Amino acid sequence: MLDTVPSAAPAADAAEAVTPQEYRDAIPPNRGFRLLASTVDVELRADDPRRARYRYDCHLETLGDVPALYWYYNVPVDAAEIGEVRAWDAAGGLETRTAPGENGGTQVQVRLRAPVRTYDSYVFGFGYETVIRSVVADGWRSVTVSYSDWVIFNIACDELRVNVRLPPRAALVSTVPPAAPGGLVTYVHRGLRPLETVHYLVAYHRRHFGAVFYRWLAGAIGSGLIGALIAMGLQGR
Repeated sequence: MLDTVPSAAPAADAAEAVTPQEYRDAIPPNRGFRLLASTVDVELRADDPRRARYRYDCHLETLGDVPALYWYYNVPVDAAEIGEVRAWDAAGGLETRTAPGENGGTQVQVRLRAPVRTYDSYVFGFGYETVIRSVVADGWRSVTVSYSDWVIFNIACDELRVNVRLPPRAALVSTVPPAAPGGLVTYVHRGLRPLETVHYLVAYHRRHFGAVFYRWLAGAIGSGLIGALIAMGLQGR
């Protein structure tokens, strides 16, 4: 779903990529940088199963002669679908902005605090909220959500950890690849090559605990049931 390009200038045509194959066709591998480690935290929202909050923690190293000045992250959705964009490092907040992609989508841009030169490393993070690719089966008493995504970098990554956080009161149904049951689904991948894709799918089930009562209450009021119950209580006094 997403791609990263750390460099001194934005990568052309990155924003049009919406599948791994389209990404590989649009973006060449970048061997001047690598991620020593990256953690992606995906917080699935309880109030809207079609949106999620993303947080990325990155440990970047420069290998080539060109220093890293910016971090570019291309998201294949319109700018109106992205919010709460932020970035940080150990010293505090970092400057961020969004820009239209050349062929659609939105590019999240993070200005690093200082140039990351050859064999230097730098730890920083960024995050945002956006729509996600999910299939929602909403019933009267519960909702079942299947959320699928993929992560791909055009640079090498020594270790990638993906954490998917389920909403409160959600029960895990299935994961692809398999993962241990619980409120946090974790995948760990090591030795990723540039443009190597990590796919995953998480399906969960969540009951509408509060919604059931309020739906019953609304129907009861509409049918006059509440008034009848009150009348019966007064007669019993």
